[in-house]
Formats: sequence, structure tokens, C-alpha cells
Amino acid sequence: MVAQDGSLAAGSIKIGKVVLGGELDQVPDAPVTLSAPVGDRDGTYPLRGRDDLVETLLALCRTGGEGRLQVLHGLGGCGKTAIALELVHRLLQRPAGIPARTVWWIDARHGVLLDSALRALAWQTGLGREQAGAAWVADALWERLSHAGQEWLLVVDNADDPRVLDGPGRLAAGTGWLRPHAAPSGLILITTRDGTPRLWGPSAMLHPVLPLCENAATQVLIDHAGPAAGSTRAAQALARRLGGLPLALRLAGAYLAEVNEMPGAFREPQTPTDFTSYREALDSSQSARLQPSQVVDETWRLSVEYLHKHGYPCAGTLLDLLATFADAPIPHTLLLRPAALNDVVGDLSRIGGAELWATLVELSTLGLLELRNPHDGLPAVSLHPLIRDASRARKRVADVAGLMGHAQQLEELGKPEEPQFWDAWEAVVPHALGLLGHARDTAGDASSRTVFASGAELAARYLRARGMLHEAAAQFKEIVAIRLAFWGPHDPETLASQQHLARVMHDLGDLDTARHIYQKVWHGTCELLGDQHEHTLIARHELGRFLHDTGDLVAARQHLSSVLDIHLRVRGADHAYTLTARHELARILHSEGQLQGAHSEYTSVLAARQRLLGNDHPRTLRTRHNLACVLHDLGRLEESLGELEAVLAARRQLLGEEHPAVLGTQYRVACVLRSQGESSRARAQFRLVQEIAERTLGEAHPHTRRAREAARELERPPPG
Repeated sequence: MVAQDGSLAAGSIKIGKVVLGGELDQVPDAPVTLSAPVGDRDGTYPLRGRDDLVETLLALCRTGGEGRLQVLHGLGGCGKTAIALELVHRLLQRPAGIPARTVWWIDARHGVLLDSALRALAWQTGLGREQAGAAWVADALWERLSHAGQEWLLVVDNADDPRVLDGPGRLAAGTGWLRPHAAPSGLILITTRDGTPRLWGPSAMLHPVLPLCENAATQVLIDHAGPAAGSTRAAQALARRLGGLPLALRLAGAYLAEVNEMPGAFREPQTPTDFTSYREALDSSQSARLQPSQVVDETWRLSVEYLHKHGYPCAGTLLDLLATFADAPIPHTLLLRPAALNDVVGDLSRIGGAELWATLVELSTLGLLELRNPHDGLPAVSLHPLIRDASRARKRVADVAGLMGHAQQLEELGKPEEPQFWDAWEAVVPHALGLLGHARDTAGDASSRTVFASGAELAARYLRARGMLHEAAAQFKEIVAIRLAFWGPHDPETLASQQHLARVMHDLGDLDTARHIYQKVWHGTCELLGDQHEHTLIARHELGRFLHDTGDLVAARQHLSSVLDIHLRVRGADHAYTLTARHELARILHSEGQLQGAHSEYTSVLAARQRLLGNDHPRTLRTRHNLACVLHDLGRLEESLGELEAVLAARRQLLGEEHPAVLGTQYRVACVLRSQGESSRARAQFRLVQEIAERTLGEAHPHTRRAREAARELERPPPG
């Protein structure tokens, strides 16, 4: 029985600005929430001009809408999400004694998390672990929802690219993640910019969300601007000028409200203070009727000019910086540190924390950004896409590169494989990956390219750590291509990126690719740095680990014994690299059938790791798992099963249900059950491992094949 591996990358090995290393077994489910963001609905301002549409949706909730997908579509800033939130609010306002409707809310902007969200939904609908983790979970989910006894609403917000909803089939064909259903009082509501009928299919009912009519648009302006901003007639003229776009109306109203709270003696002479002067300011820059995006450009300009004149000279620069990041919440406490801004951004070389915060608050007050302070995540700044577009011509790529470089040195952004840093990395990853495109720019400066490539590499390590192996592999391939093009094949950072790529291909079971890269990296680092350099030893260890996994025990022992000898001499018996090399050599003893020797070595390594790391650290859990496998082969079945079940519980709590290490321990539990004659229980465990491994690792992956074959073996009738 082959136990689990011990990668040498237990610590942080730096080559330049690239960090080598990471734990293979820290790959939990991606974090998701299905709760509606009800806090984003501001009850101070009524939803204007959408009563008929909301009433239509309420009626569809009562009847199930014939099981069709209900699609709200319209341009950005027209209020699609606000309509969905209003619907949720009204559905949850039930009289006492009447059960509230169950509401689930999924944000579809980040397709990489959509799979996890929908599987979490399957779990919440009552599907068991096996079904929620199965490749055919979409079939089971919609069968379950179609026959649900309670009233429910599923909102899928920001599905601007309908293709992310194809899932296992095709959305338009009714075989995607979202499907027609038969629930009498369930409703699927989707918000999107794309209302193309062929993309949604015949099962969809399209509801266009148009700019507001003049009366409703006028009232929105008055709601936000207050009574001091002028007459209803003047508000009508400005509402007409803004094209009835809710976002532009809200920005203009917030601007006028802010201006009119200031004493008149403190205002600049040309500051617009009412609906008429605001409209005239718009007309002065462009007399023709503005398109929606141009409307936002002009309202953005007026608001920034106002802030510049009234003590916030950095407002425009901050917006330009924020607009250069990806279209995702921006963790400002990590990426906009005052010291980093002083060092990197010339326009902000003297800004302090108090001024920075005051400027962000004022930008929020004027509606140009949203400050978020969630209970379960990091504080963040969000920009509406149209506000982001208003700064598109002023992107500050070099400045953002400098800020990302500073962020990569923060203690809060430690190794992306370590669980204590996952919240921070979850917030930073969209920006690190989104900025990688600038590294391909041949006209860009070398220092920015280095930061973007290094940041994307750290982000890809996070993806691998969270179990998104295919996504991580795609990113590592792109990073390697960039490094080869700009740094060449003999650069230490290129070799580091290739090492990460080899690991993830190894994880995915692409052994031919992994073997080729492992050997190339070992020979490359040996030639470049010498055969006893720390990074060369890491490369040699990883090659030895791979050779063990592919059955070449003699070569594996030769590599790993040499590595261990050097680590003992240079770093000592308790160093993480030393213990990891000993752990890997114990695996070889186990594979050779030297069970007592393996038991003794694992016991010694376990004692050291428990002393240094604690009982539930991932590396300690790996050793406990492997020692339990040896107990199984020694025939000590009760001891083995008890320890494996304890490790399984600890790993699930730390890593999630679908981490490869969790599947590995679950597989070993099934093996012990089989040895105890518990064939039915063992077969169910093997099938569960097979289902999850097929979906997360692929049907051809070695872990999938071994679970499938074990289940089939138990299903065969006994001979004779």
C-alpha cells in the first residue's frame, strides 16, 4: 500500500522575488456564500420606476413562472441588482407565523467559484455528500428543487457571460447549471447585461431593464439631492439629460447633496449647486446628447473636480489607481497602504492614513465607490464597472505594479499554502491574476513585469492550495511562457515557475509532463547554482518523490538519501526539510514491504512534528495518515481504522470535503473496512471517492482509477 507523499516544499524558499514551496494537501473547497446581500439595499431611498416589474416577479414567485428562467437584462448601471434585492426584501417581509421563502444568492462574476457555489446549493437543498460531490450533481439538484416542498428563490447575479452557466452541458439546451423546473412556487432569477435570446434558450423569459421613465428618474434625483437642489421641473430637465440611467442619477444627486451641505462662502464660484447648473456644466463640455457611459464620465468628472476644490486633491488619482485593478472588490487595507502609496505613487508621496481614509469616505459619499466591511472577509472598495470605465484612459499600471510589489512583502500575505493567510489571498488573487496581462506587454518596464509575474505565481499557488488544480495549471503555463520569453530558460525564476508547474501536473496525474519538467529543473538548478544549493536540493527531492510515485524505488532512494544527508549536516535533525526527506524515505520503506522499519521511522518523524507543529498541522496529519497505513498492513486493523477516522475528521475540518488528501484518507478508511469484511460500507466509500475524484481530478487520474477498480472488485460475485 503506497502512503501519501511528503513534499520538500515545507518551508518558504525564495529565488529573487519568487517563492518556491507549498503543501500539497491544503486544497479545501473554495469559500462561497449563498446568502443574499440584503445590506446592499438602502431603505432610505425607495426603488423608483420598477413597481410593475417587481410585481410581475412577485406573481411569478407565487406560480413558479412555468419553471422558466427569469432573466433581467440591461446595460450596466440600470439597476438590475437593485430590482433583485427589492424582490428578496419583499419576499422576506412575511406576517408572523408564515414561513419565509428560502432565498439563495449566487454572484456569477467569478466563474471559477460558480461550481463550488452550486454544489453548496445542492448540499443545502438536502442532497447527501455523495450526490453533491458527484459529476451528475446538476441532474440531482434540479430533480430535488423541482420537488421541493418549500417556496424558494434562486438569484444568480451578474451573469454577464452566460457561458459560465453551461456547466456540464449547455444552458440554452436546458442541460446547464440552470434549468427549467417543475416546482410550483420556486423561481430562478438571473441578472445580466446580455439579453441575446439564443444564449438563454427557449426556457428563458427575458425582462428588459430599461432606463427610468422621466417621472421616476426625476424622483430619484430629488431623493438623492434633497430639496435645496431646485424645482421639479429643473430636476426633470437634468433627468432627461442623464438619460434616465439610475447610476448617473444617483451620482448627480449625491454630488448636489454634498455641495449644498457646505456653507456657501466656502464654495468655488463655478460650483454647480442645483439641477440647472449641474445640467449646464454637463452641456458645457459636450453639447450633444450623451450616451450612458459618457453620462457617467461627465458625472465622474464633476464629482472629482468638486473634491479637488474642497480639500481632497488625491481623489482623482485614487480613482485612477482603483480602476487599474481588476473588476473585483479591492482590499484597500492590503493594496493601498499609505507607506506604499508614498513610496510608489508620485502624486501621493505625502498622503497619510487619515487623509487617505477621508478621501475614500468622500468618494463613497458621492457614490463613486462603495466601502465594504463584511463580517467574514477583509474590508474592500468596489467600483461600478461604468465608473471603472470612466478612468480607463488614465490607467496607472506602473504605480499598481509598485503597490502589488509592496503587498507581496506584507506579513498578512504569507505563504498562500498556509490556511491563516487564505482570507487575504482570496481578496488579492483576482487582481494578481488580472494584472498578469500587463506582463506580456513588450513595451512595459522590466520591474513591473517582474512584479506582475511574481504576483500571478503566488496567486496560482493559492489556486492550487484551494483545489482549483486545472485553473492553477493554466496560470502556471502562462507564467512559464512569459518567463521563458523575457527571462530565458536558465533564469532562477523561470526554473522556479517550472517547478510549480511540474507539481501541479503531478497533482493532475499528467506524469509524462511532470517527469520532463522535474528533470529539467533539477539539471538546470544544479548547473546554475551547484549540486548542494538549497534550491537544487528542493528540485532533487521533488524528482525523488516523483520517481517513488512512478515505482522507481531504487532511483528515488538514491536521490532522497543524498538530499537527507546534506540536510542533516547543514540544517540539523529538526529542520522541516530534514523531516520531510525522512518522511519520504519512510514511504519508500513502506513500498518495499519493510513495515517495521517504516513504522519506526514514521513514529520518530511524527513525534518531532507533533512537538514542532502540533497534532493537527497538515504535515503532522500526513504523517499520522501514513503511519495508520502501516498499521493496516501490519494487521492492526482497529488501531489503523481509529487513527484514519481521526485524521479524516481533522482533514475535513481544515481542508474541506474534496481535498485530494481527504480523498486519500477516505480511500484508506475504505481499504481497512474491506479488510474487516465490511464490504458494503467499503464499496460505498470507494464509490464516493471515485465520484469526487472523477470531477475534480479527471477520470484517468490514478486516484480515480484505483477507487473505481476497488469498487468494481467488491461488486464482482465471489468465485465458485
